[in-house]
Amino acid sequence: MTTEGNGLNGLPGWIKAVAIVGMPSVVALILLGALLGIVPSPLQSIAALARSLSEHAALSIEIDQRQIQLLRQICRNTAKTEFSNDACNR
Repeated sequence: MTTEGNGLNGLPGWIKAVAIVGMPSVVALILLGALLGIVPSPLQSIAALARSLSEHAALSIEIDQRQIQLLRQICRNTAKTEFSNDACNR
């Protein structure tokens, strides 16, 4: 079956595929592709994203702790009295 005279000119290929074979067939082919590993599963990408977010969170906590440590040291270095020096450690 050709798509030249049926008004599908200029449309994306996936729309032409749906028009020719039908929506249920396209859904079945996508699911089959996901099962065979041809089409990437959205669940795998969500798991990869979750791993990336947890790694980023751990790195952010480490950076925040280092920044607090540096700010406290700056405070101690600039403190004029013992009271202000004690305030830097709170």
